[in-house]
Amino acid sequence: MNYPNTRGLASHHPYFASPSGPYEEGEVEIIDPAIETIISLLAKCEGDYDQRKMTLYLDPGYYKIPGIVLFEEEGTSLFSLDLPNLVDIWRTKYFSGTNHDALKIVWKAEVGISDFHEKRHLIEGIGWNITDMRETERIYNPFRRPGDDRVIPTMQFLMRRDEVFGPITAAGPDPYTRWYEREFVSFDD
Repeated sequence: MNYPNTRGLASHHPYFASPSGPYEEGEVEIIDPAIETIISLLAKCEGDYDQRKMTLYLDPGYYKIPGIVLFEEEGTSLFSLDLPNLVDIWRTKYFSGTNHDALKIVWKAEVGISDFHEKRHLIEGIGWNITDMRETERIYNPFRRPGDDRVIPTMQFLMRRDEVFGPITAAGPDPYTRWYEREFVSFDD
């Protein structure tokens, strides 16, 4: 089976400002439009917004912090700030005026304790406010063999974004997942 050349086919969300030059070729995140629909529906919930406050918890998954590269190696994926930036744009768009503070967005994260302490200044440096932390453990068994369980000390924490001002440009392509440059093997031959 032959795979078509997919370089440069991904487009960026229309809410992002255009970059000063052309978009680079590469793999970018595709953000599901259902997320905007969910936020717009939350804004339509009936009730007195002076009284009602909602919190939306978003969890990108274990060892994923938007905007932070935890491991710089081939095969690693970067979770850019595109989704957090869009979520903030949508929150501002749908929760404006008197109900501006009716929706609070909180991001969950969990990484190894040493990685947390090593990268915390980077996390806070790109506009994340760490609001709550707790040390915990995760059982890890990469090959799912009995008796191979390892206990990994981790840090679970909650984050909120600083308010974003001005135009936001989409993140460039992920430099760590160059899947389109890999040679595909055909088993049909």
